[in-house]
Amino acid sequence: MNKNNAVLYALLIILLPLAILILSGNGVLRVSGTYGFYFNDIQASAYIDSSLNNNELASEITGYFNSFDDDEFQIYEKNGEFIDPVFDNSEVLAMKQAKSLLKGTLIAGGVLFVLVIALYIYLLVMGEKKHLRTSGVTAAVATIAALVAKILLVSNTTVRTKLYDKYIGVSLNEESSLRLLLGTPMERIYLIFSTIFAIIILAIFLYAHLSITKERGMFKRN
Repeated sequence: MNKNNAVLYALLIILLPLAILILSGNGVLRVSGTYGFYFNDIQASAYIDSSLNNNELASEITGYFNSFDDDEFQIYEKNGEFIDPVFDNSEVLAMKQAKSLLKGTLIAGGVLFVLVIALYIYLLVMGEKKHLRTSGVTAAVATIAALVAKILLVSNTTVRTKLYDKYIGVSLNEESSLRLLLGTPMERIYLIFSTIFAIIILAIFLYAHLSITKERGMFKRN
């Protein structure tokens, strides 16, 4: 194995876990089923002054995160002759920051995914199949390790607070509707769903990888 290819094999081991973790985490936060499951469990509609049911509330959130426009996140409720906003300015700003973060991580995850595919194809054609097989399996193991680390870190209140302060940075009071909806223990559902999604992606990769790098016939390729 030449030194250049050795670096690329190592890079594959690093990039694959990153791509899977970023895309699985981003993906579940864009699916209304994630919020709907949690909202039905905690009866979230009772926490805000709105006539929307739990599933409609989940759709409002994902609709905002998945939209391409710059409209602010808000839900309005009719109050006699008036239409009152459900969320205050700080909550609107927090959701704007969250949407921006999701957009950034989606782009980063997409770039990493493309790099992984390009790197894999290059090593498949120009490298040695046995080394690619070993690197792919090692990358899968590294992904599992990264998932465990993510679960431990996100489950820690102090770590979550630091992450929120760094990437969202909007102070919400204890009675904030948004905090009641998306605060603890929402992270548990996020971890469960994102881990399942990541394992599915990893299983698909491993199945394809082991099939592609399987030694065939009498004349085995190195």
